[in-house]
Amino acid sequence: MKTKKFFLILLFSALIVVGLNAQSTLFEFSTPFTDSASSWIVYTDQTMGGNTMADMIVSDSSVARFSGNLSFANRGGIAQIISPYITDVLGSYEGVSIRFKGDGTPFIVTLQNVAIPCSAKHLEYLIRTEIDQWTEVQIPFSEFRNTYFGVAMIKHPLSLNDAHHISFINAYQEGPFWLDVDWIKLF
Repeated sequence: MKTKKFFLILLFSALIVVGLNAQSTLFEFSTPFTDSASSWIVYTDQTMGGNTMADMIVSDSSVARFSGNLSFANRGGIAQIISPYITDVLGSYEGVSIRFKGDGTPFIVTLQNVAIPCSAKHLEYLIRTEIDQWTEVQIPFSEFRNTYFGVAMIKHPLSLNDAHHISFINAYQEGPFWLDVDWIKLF
């Protein structure tokens, strides 16, 4: 009887530990038809008269590559990719993990409620890429800033339960850029 109780306690403890460490993969680019680049929205300042060029492809090495040429001409200077709809309730997780590498350009990671480019209200976090080095970051949701067009927002913040898209924005460094994303997970 004591052995049975011990076994049940051990089993429940293991289930709790596994549950606490569980991750949910949002996007992985390892297969050509899963999470393909065609399901992401690519946005540039061209809709406002800018000259920025950008694209997203899934490379032969099974990573998503966001690349282009950022131009500040004609009051431009933004390139963004926006994910497909995320069905997971982000508020039931602690944060997001991302494996990426780039060309040294900083990028803004955003969580937003709609798939509208440059969504007015979103949560944002700045990531910095090391030149051609893979980096894995775990970003607690508590470290994301509530913003409204890039300005810190205190009133009416975006709830994690209302965030259904993740995006990457380059608005900092003029010229050619690239960012490779291997995967995005929730923890």
